[in-house]
This record gives sequence, structure tokens and C-alpha cells, in this order.
Amino acid sequence: MIANFMDLSAGREEPKTPFIAHSPRVYFEVTKFEKSGNSKPGDDVSRKQLVAYQLADRINTLMQDENIQAKDIAILMKSVKDAQPYIEALRTFGIESVVSGASTFGEQPEVELIGSLLQSLANMYDSYEGLFPVLSSEIFSLDASDLLLLGTNFGENGQKIINRDIAESVVNDTFNPPFEISPKLKNALEVLGNARSSLSNKRVSDVIKKVVFDAGWISRLQKMGNEGQSKIANIFAALEQIDSLQTELSVGVASVARAFSQWCSTAKESPKVLHCSTQNAVTFMTIHASKGLEFPVVAVVGAVSGPKAGAGGEPFLHARKDDSYQIAFSSSSKNLMNCMTAVTMFLQVLMSVRTFLSGECS
Repeated sequence: MIANFMDLSAGREEPKTPFIAHSPRVYFEVTKFEKSGNSKPGDDVSRKQLVAYQLADRINTLMQDENIQAKDIAILMKSVKDAQPYIEALRTFGIESVVSGASTFGEQPEVELIGSLLQSLANMYDSYEGLFPVLSSEIFSLDASDLLLLGTNFGENGQKIINRDIAESVVNDTFNPPFEISPKLKNALEVLGNARSSLSNKRVSDVIKKVVFDAGWISRLQKMGNEGQSKIANIFAALEQIDSLQTELSVGVASVARAFSQWCSTAKESPKVLHCSTQNAVTFMTIHASKGLEFPVVAVVGAVSGPKAGAGGEPFLHARKDDSYQIAFSSSSKNLMNCMTAVTMFLQVLMSVRTFLSGECS
């Protein structure tokens, strides 16, 4: 037995350890929603936003009062697909964050954009899955007026105006509207034209890399701090995969596009993070991916789950033991006398955690 092992009380004398000396080791953040009548207290979106803001406020307090850095904090969740409300809440306090350690790489917006760009190079006439998503995205950031010009055939001297597929304006040399086109549209047409002409003698990944640089996408992402760095990491990881597929399969751009699309939909790959000494951001990841990383401060969201069938009608923090539930608290509880049961359960799972935050609604 080790005396005071994993002591949870505040005011410990631990000057040479990474533990926070003047705060409890474990916080439980409980958000209570009041309802009137039989109506649900707020919609699901507003409830999630409020819970996320409460956790962000706690993290901001720890950072201010205990001199904790954002890079020392991890937020663990079942799926990082649910991270957006928390990312936005942290941003309201000026706290940067990155997403890492989940099997959702192929679903990241920037990776999907690389897939659309690859598809447009494979078939420039594929406006639906390739060209339109690329031109209207943050790669080129064309606005509605630019796309309207591309989708209009003005005829000779502008005498006959009819609709046309935007691909015809991009691929053919007949696009010559009677109006001056914007610098963004001019650059997009030039960059895509150069990409098409270089596919015959360059590797597909190199062509796409030149597109994202010449379009100014990378430089804009570099100005977005940690969020932009995470996107850049995913972009370059996607380019590496495209190059690997082309080397492995020894095929052209059309086959590479199909292979990359299939890989993104099936591969269990994690989002990437560019690690650098200047990056200071809260990390979102799954509990499984966090194993062994030992962040000084860890927040676990979703700690309070809804009741199982036959277990009652209110949400509560619970642990299953044999055929019964050990209930820590519910929204109708007058005290939290049994809360230590739930705390012990979480500590057994997260033995390496130094400071633990648990946030959810009840």
C-alpha cells in the first residue's frame, strides 16, 4: 500500500511533479437544463453548444489559474465527429485545438477536396463530383458571380445567352465572356490548365501539389494557426497516399482517382497533425487512441449516458455491475454521496491521467 496514492484532495505539496497542486485531481462538470411543461429544454444543437461552452470555460480557467498550456490538454470522446461544438467553444476563449487519433482521415473536408481535385483531373467534364466542388471550395474560393460566368454561354458578341456546363468553359478555349473576369477566376483557369497539360509527364501527386500551392490554398491555411496546420498535414498525407497508390498500381490518373476514393472510404486512418515546437493547441482524440500518451490534463466528454431499458427515465452517470446499475447521480438527486463509485470506475480506466475533467449534460 502506498500512502495517499492518487490523492484527490486539493492543496497537496507536489512542487516537483506535473500535478496541479492547488486544485482537485478530478472535476465532474454537470450541466442541468431546466424545462417548462412537457417541452424538451432546448434543441439538441443548443444543448451540445452549452455543454461544450461549459467545458471550454473550465479549461480556460485551468489555463489561467494553474498556468496550464493548451498543448498539455486532451479532450477524449467516442468519436471526433462530435468535436465541432467543442472546437468552436474553445475558440471563443482564444484557445486553439487540433483533431487527432481517430479513424476519420478520409472524411476530413480537406482530404475530400483532394479527392475531388483528383477526380476533376481524371475527368474534367465531371462537374458534379470533381470540378464544381473544387472551384467552389476553399482551394480557389470562387464566388457565385464567377461560377455564373462559367455556366453561361454568351454566344458571338454576347448576342445569345444560354446555360452551359461549367466544364465546357474550363476545358474549351472558347470561354470569352463580355465582362472582365475576377483575378480569382483567372488564376483558377490558369492553374487548372497548367495541371491538365502537365499530367502526361509528371506524377499525379506532384501535379496536385502544384495546384494547391499555385491556388494559394496552402499559404492561406498557414495563416490559420493550428487549425490550418492540421489541414496542411492531412493534405500532404493524402498526397503521399496518392503517390503510393500510383506507384503500387502503375496506373494513370483515372485509376488512381478510383483507388484513392475507395481507400478513403475503407481505410482506418487517423487525421494527421503537424507537430512543431510552436504548436500550442488542445488535442481532440478518441479514448482508444490516447492510450499511453499521458496528457497532464484530460477531459472526457460523454461521461453521462442515458439510461438503459428498464433502468429508469432520467439520464445518469452509472456503472454496470453484474445485473444491476450503480447510480452515481441523476438530475433529481439531492446529493452526490455515491459519486466516488463512478470516480473510481473512471480512474481505473484512466490510471495515467494526471488531472481529469468529465463533462456532459444531465
